[in-house]
Amino acid sequence: MFRYGKSHELAAMALLFMIVVASSCSEKITSAEEQRIDLEIRTSLEASGQVAQASTFVLTVTGLGIMEPIVAKLALSNGLLIGSVVVPAGPDRVFRIDAFDEAGTLIYSGQSTADVLPGSELKLDIELVPRVPLIKVSPMYLETLQGDFLAMKVLVYNLGDISSIDLNLVDYRVEGNSYIGPTSVVVNPEIAKVAGYAITTEEDHSTTVRFTLRTMDSDLVDENGYAELVTFYYQTNMYEVSPYETAVFTPSALLMIDKLGNELPTGQIHAESSVVRLYDYWARYRAYWDMSGGDDPTIIFDDSQHGLDGTATGTSVITGYYGFGEARFFNGSGDYIEVPDNDLLDIRDEITISMWVYAAVGAAPNPLSSLICKRTKDGPVNYQLLLDEESSPEGYKSLLFRYGSSVYHTYRVDVPDDRTTGWFHVLFSYRFGEPSSAMMVIGYGCRVYEMPGEWIVGDGREPAPNTSGVLTMGRDNASTTNYFFGGLDEVELFDIVWTPGVVQYYLFTGCR
Repeated sequence: MFRYGKSHELAAMALLFMIVVASSCSEKITSAEEQRIDLEIRTSLEASGQVAQASTFVLTVTGLGIMEPIVAKLALSNGLLIGSVVVPAGPDRVFRIDAFDEAGTLIYSGQSTADVLPGSELKLDIELVPRVPLIKVSPMYLETLQGDFLAMKVLVYNLGDISSIDLNLVDYRVEGNSYIGPTSVVVNPEIAKVAGYAITTEEDHSTTVRFTLRTMDSDLVDENGYAELVTFYYQTNMYEVSPYETAVFTPSALLMIDKLGNELPTGQIHAESSVVRLYDYWARYRAYWDMSGGDDPTIIFDDSQHGLDGTATGTSVITGYYGFGEARFFNGSGDYIEVPDNDLLDIRDEITISMWVYAAVGAAPNPLSSLICKRTKDGPVNYQLLLDEESSPEGYKSLLFRYGSSVYHTYRVDVPDDRTTGWFHVLFSYRFGEPSSAMMVIGYGCRVYEMPGEWIVGDGREPAPNTSGVLTMGRDNASTTNYFFGGLDEVELFDIVWTPGVVQYYLFTGCR
């Protein structure tokens, strides 16, 4: 099981480092000293796993009883550093990773110490720290929907005792062959206390921020030459992309002066860019069922590019939300929609579920009702949204998201009744295995509310299970059916998490 490395202001990236430990091929062990361990290493670089400056990664293992350092090269593949090495079992083994550029210059390094024991799994947190003068943009890589807010933080490392720096950031749209342009530039408040600054737009549409110490008794960077200088903010709804485009944010130092007034060479400063891939709304669909009637009301068409049509059992066609289009009404006792099992419907990494819901007034046959459910029959649940009125606090309805196999990890949000009267919009977004990423949004009228919630069963840290069952809307694919009494419209599945910026852009669009 992977886990994130500890954050550190000097760490350009954290390594998720898992080592599977197994005994060597020889079963005959004459002494502890002769026992050796095969280590299979898979390390994932945080964010993209792409290190712009580094092309060669070397693992070195040392420790008591290891006469010569054990060295192995690691290969970077799809964001993972992969390699293997044979290490004698024993305590206090030092694992060091060095990252070099094409010229053989050491760019990053980091190490961790652990005991190597037979028949166990070893997990290490290794932080790669810059070893050269470096300017970089964080995050290094990001994938999100067009319409998001982007925050590009610029950091410097190992710069020495400087009094002034002209920091430049180019924001280049690859497909559009143009630029984005920041909506705002915010200097780190700690830097603003000791330095004056000026922000200018260059002829090439890049942005330069000049920092100058007010007094030589202060410092722009700490004793390690590190500083977080400035954050550039972007709003990406100023243009459309189809189906996606890539934007590259490249930093550089145009001018740098030390405290004696000498101009310092900037050509020796390594630079690492940030790469953002922006998708349009449709590109990350897994499915979109608009719930209209059509010539055959039993067919529920998937209007995404995947054609995952469903079949309606019962249901009646009604007017959709705000009086637009058509929706489906479920009678709470036998109506449902079924979509055949398909690998595209098994979402393993990131998920966003969006739909319009009408909770019918009156005595609901099933106070706990399933809105959408992808699960193996009476078995593992990939994802499910339920509406709970029976156990909700007075004056509230509860919305539940759950998934899992042996444990159904359940996230609960209580929503005031005045936000669930008539048609209301439900959006749930989650990155499996990261409990803090869960976000439930309720849209009512022209208001959008991000609702607080909590994991009431499990902790949301497990990965999503494989499921072999159908996807159902309006009921649970289980012996306890939990039929829904009300209406559904525009049910959408995405394989990417939404951010608050994306929510604001898309859910407010019709109200502007």
